[in-house]
Amino acid sequence: MKTLSLKTMAIASLALGLGSAVFAANTTGNQPSNPQRSEGVTAQNPTARTETSTTSQPHEDPRGWHASTLTGRDVVGVNDVKLGQLDDFIVDSDSGKITYGVVSSAGMKGAGGGLRAVPFPAFVPELAEGRLRMRLNIEEAAWTKAPQFEKDQLGKLSEDLFREDTYRHFGLQPPIKTLPTNQRLMLVSETVGQEVRRGEQSIGRIENVIVHLDSHMAAALLDPRDDFVGTDQKFILPFRSLGQDEKDQLSITLSPQDFTSAQVSTDATWAMSTSSFRSPYLWPAYGTSATPLANTPPPVQSRGLAASRPPVEEIRQALAEDVHTRSYGIRVVAANDRVILLGNVQDEDDKRRVESRAALSAGGWKIDNQIRTARSLGEQSGQLSQ
Repeated sequence: MKTLSLKTMAIASLALGLGSAVFAANTTGNQPSNPQRSEGVTAQNPTARTETSTTSQPHEDPRGWHASTLTGRDVVGVNDVKLGQLDDFIVDSDSGKITYGVVSSAGMKGAGGGLRAVPFPAFVPELAEGRLRMRLNIEEAAWTKAPQFEKDQLGKLSEDLFREDTYRHFGLQPPIKTLPTNQRLMLVSETVGQEVRRGEQSIGRIENVIVHLDSHMAAALLDPRDDFVGTDQKFILPFRSLGQDEKDQLSITLSPQDFTSAQVSTDATWAMSTSSFRSPYLWPAYGTSATPLANTPPPVQSRGLAASRPPVEEIRQALAEDVHTRSYGIRVVAANDRVILLGNVQDEDDKRRVESRAALSAGGWKIDNQIRTARSLGEQSGQLSQ
């Protein structure tokens, strides 16, 4: 397997001057931040792993990853020993910060079994043979001694003693600021699919949760009712905007105007302070212009929902110049109010990456992603040969 180090990637990118500023920054400069490592017995020498690494850092889409795409990914420790799989995320709903990643070692011989809540700063995302996985800087023997927990014990994770012991076990310095004991923690898996209400009105459901690895932030992906927002778009909501009513159902106080005036989410959305990230943002994977539906009042127009349509050549150029999409040779064709993306890529992550990059330049165009993956081409070829 070919070795591709982060240093090599950074030097090549600088030398060639390729890629847009946002995407290049994600690749070479915005590695997930890790708190200072303590001198515990589980803290390993990071140099030793770097010298033998056969992996590279994954490019992160500026708008983040679907939580459902990340769960099930392998989690490995020192010497690439598989420790388990990423099972879930735990989010502080007041700040939107991901506090822990839940790792399942069920069925893993020698890994100790059960669930473990791992401080999220301990995870280092990387690509191995083109597939994303998570690395922890811990030996297998130390992993088996890591504290276990059950998903109905979320309150335990806010306790100072548990948090300090867990951070130190993974070679991390515990946060200086003591978290409040009434911290409202939420499991992503229990949030997805929930109905969201505004008063007595059902306004939609949580389709997924968007995880931004660089900032360690998460936001709910809301699929609203068309008759509530007047569009067929989807939006990301900061967790702090989600409350619970007397029936323990998710609720919001946001108005339809808050949604129709929403801006398109970008990398800068995640860089905002938690106090500033309060409003919904348009999720650009579904296009950047709203489409009013029949028999619904027209939405309030805004920059995000009524963006002008740039020349299609600008979208082509953006894809051709970006270091992460230029090699795909994607064709961009305009048809009525849509731009159609055509071509072949390796997998669904690549397909979404191209669509997300195109959306940054699409303005008022809707994105019709007709890109085919290697898997879909293989299945089609198999059907023809039968």
